[in-house]
Amino acid sequence: MDKNNRPYGGTNIHHMVLVSNQNKKFMNSIGLLPIYLNVIYFLK
Repeated sequence: MDKNNRPYGGTNIHHMVLVSNQNKKFMNSIGLLPIYLNVIYFLK
């Protein structure tokens, strides 16, 4: 972590955008998890 890291600082807007994009990908993967489990279950 950067010592000068301020969550709401203007210089960290880019960082916040990256984090929000990562969160969207994470939530999408969580949403797809039941589908993956069903596919694995049916392939057994």
